[in-house]
Amino acid sequence: MANEGQERVSRKFAASIEMVWPLVCWEGTVALAGTDAFERVDYDVPGTFVGATKWLHIYREKPIRERLDWIGDDGYSYGYSIIDRGVLPIKSYEGYLRLTREGANNCHIEIGNRFVTDGVDAQEFGQAWQQMERQLLEQLAEIVEKK
Repeated sequence: MANEGQERVSRKFAASIEMVWPLVCWEGTVALAGTDAFERVDYDVPGTFVGATKWLHIYREKPIRERLDWIGDDGYSYGYSIIDRGVLPIKSYEGYLRLTREGANNCHIEIGNRFVTDGVDAQEFGQAWQQMERQLLEQLAEIVEKK
């Protein structure tokens, strides 16, 4: 059973980067609370700075704690680690989110990770992660492309 993996999902939005970024930035994920992915977000200390931490509360499950590891010079990307895995079958996880401008009214998002699983095959975890992220991106598209 392979336990190391990496995955990536991406999507183009028919919306400006200025419209999408507030919903996907480190503190912006609170705007997506209540979606199928998670119920709510709690920040240990408000603010976007390297070392900041937040809790993602998954419906009826133990929450996941993430730490902000880096902020991109472009102002539209960041990297994070999961430091409390909650119910996720992982030993380690590093992820990133990158938003790029594609003209005045379009942008492209890329979300990726590297992980080591615990008790499950990396391919199985990767497929579940991709499904969850694609669903979240579809929900995000519904929000930003209606405005």
